[in-house]
Amino acid sequence: ANTLDRYEEYLGAMARNVYTNGLLSGEEIGFFMIDNDWKTYSVNVTRVLNQAKGTYSLFNVLVTSVDKYYTEAEIYSKESEYEPVLKVKLKDTNIECPAVKDATIRAGSYADINYGTDKIMTVAEHGTYMSYDDSTKRAYIAFDISAISSTDTIKSASIELRCRTDAPKGEKELS
Repeated sequence: ANTLDRYEEYLGAMARNVYTNGLLSGEEIGFFMIDNDWKTYSVNVTRVLNQAKGTYSLFNVLVTSVDKYYTEAEIYSKESEYEPVLKVKLKDTNIECPAVKDATIRAGSYADINYGTDKIMTVAEHGTYMSYDDSTKRAYIAFDISAISSTDTIKSASIELRCRTDAPKGEKELS
């Protein structure tokens, strides 16, 4: 995609409320839509996992919101029956890596509370432009990728997340 296409995708995500972001380095994974019903969504992470393999033992994903419309996305955590999973197709085998760490991260006066045992992670942006308030929530998810070496050929890789939104129109865009 060219820069203009990516910018239009970004603006579309802002209009539809929430997006997810890739590696904690800020590498973008991509956008996908969620709706009001619990469903499993697959996010292609082949490109960023190829960059991380052999260098990092954990593949970190940060799920964030881009808008300030006071709607939330919910994602089942590793504590639930629908834990996030990284599915990797290598040249000769398939690997499933369940989340080894995950939690909702909150801003403001909630910043010191540990939400790591909650069954549902919540994502929402609140506050004014370029600022956050106590209601801002993000989801952090980590997958152990130490079994993938720098020489492995990754044919495809995706993260499966079971999510829903409370957005009035029934859709949120995640990335």
